[in-house]
Amino acid sequence: KTATEKKEVVVTDEEILETLKEVQQSHAHDAHHAANPDDHSHDHGALELPALDDAFAQSLGDFKILEELKVRVGENMKKEKENRETDKRRLEMFNAIADATKVEIPNVLIESELDRMIAQLKHDVAQFGGKYEDYFVHMKKTEEDLRAEWKGEAERRAKVQMILNEIAVKEKLAPSEEEVMAQVERARSQYKDVDDERLAAYFSQVLQNQNIITFLEK
Repeated sequence: KTATEKKEVVVTDEEILETLKEVQQSHAHDAHHAANPDDHSHDHGALELPALDDAFAQSLGDFKILEELKVRVGENMKKEKENRETDKRRLEMFNAIADATKVEIPNVLIESELDRMIAQLKHDVAQFGGKYEDYFVHMKKTEEDLRAEWKGEAERRAKVQMILNEIAVKEKLAPSEEEVMAQVERARSQYKDVDDERLAAYFSQVLQNQNIITFLEK
C-alpha cells in the first residue's frame, strides 16, 4: 500500500530562482568565452550575471515577460520531479513484491540480465564518445569483476521480471499483436538495423510491463 501512494510534488519559487540563476551563470560563462576565445579555463572568478528581467526571458525563447519564463521553468521542474517520484514509487513497489516472494531464480536468467546490464554499459560509454576497453582501464576492473559485483542486482531484476511475467499470465495482461505491431511500425525508421522479430519482442515486453504497472498501481 505505502509503496504505491502518490506524493504531491511541489516546486517552490526558491527552486525556480535557483534554476534561473544557473541559466544566468551559464549564459555569463558563454558570453565570457565568446569575448575571450583564448581563455580555456573554467574558473573566471565572479562573472557579471545578466539581469534577471523581461529582456533575459526574451533572450531564452518565446517569452514576453520574466513571469512567463518562471511559469515554464516551474512546469518543467514539476514534471521532472513527478517522473522521479513515479520511478521511485514503482521501484519500491517492485522491491516490495520481490521481497515478499520466495522463488529460486535460474542462473541462466541472472546471466541473461547481466548480459543486458553490460550491453547497457557499452551503450552508455559509446554515448559519451568513450571506448568500452578504456572504461575498464580507468576503473581498474575487468568485465568479470563487474559481473561479479552486479550479480546481486541482476538476480533482483531477474526475480522482479519473473514475478511480473507470472502476474501478466495470471491477469491476462499481454498486449495484443495489433498493439505490438503498431509500435514496431512507428519504430522501424528509427531502428533500421534491427529486424522486426526483435523489435516485436522488445515492444511486447515494454507494453506488457506498462500493463502490469497500471494493474499494480490500481
